[in-house]
Amino acid sequence: MRQRPAADQRVSRAHSRGLTFIELMVTLIVMAILLSLGVPAVQEFVVNNQTTTHTNQIVADVALARSQALALSNSVRISATGGQWKDGWLIASDGDQNGLINGAGERADAAIRQQEAVSTDFQVAVVDAGGTALTSLWFNRLGAGVQKLPGGVTVDFPVTVTITRPDGDTDKSKTVCVAASGVAIARKGVVSC
Repeated sequence: MRQRPAADQRVSRAHSRGLTFIELMVTLIVMAILLSLGVPAVQEFVVNNQTTTHTNQIVADVALARSQALALSNSVRISATGGQWKDGWLIASDGDQNGLINGAGERADAAIRQQEAVSTDFQVAVVDAGGTALTSLWFNRLGAGVQKLPGGVTVDFPVTVTITRPDGDTDKSKTVCVAASGVAIARKGVVSC
């Protein structure tokens, strides 16, 4: 004769069959709500991180250009790739200040570092205190910013480098101020230097 399972065994067998359709739908709805709240926060985190990374890279590259100008006792420039800062920039020694990498011997010009383009949809603008857009920034052998550029261009310091986020939010974008001494300071938001 077969014995009947106890009541608690019958209940556990009923629940061991899996989720009901209602339970599955409630779980999916809760997950969808959590994802809809979490994804924008993650996207904002990524954009903030990219903005900070680009800003720190510009500050580091200005410091590198200054230190190389001092170490080489030669002019060093940071030039926008193809005239567009968002496409990257080149740091190079340029003793004759002709914008070319040339010369021979001990005083020959040399590429120091090539920076890649910034992340998609970010904008980088470099202007002097008078509002003139610049495609290069020069440092003399003492590490100070050069005010008279080749071609008769005059740079009014401080120079403002603006890193604008893809969403155009000026409060969350960043600014780097480069003083005539060559010192670069990062600031939050799009501000004048």
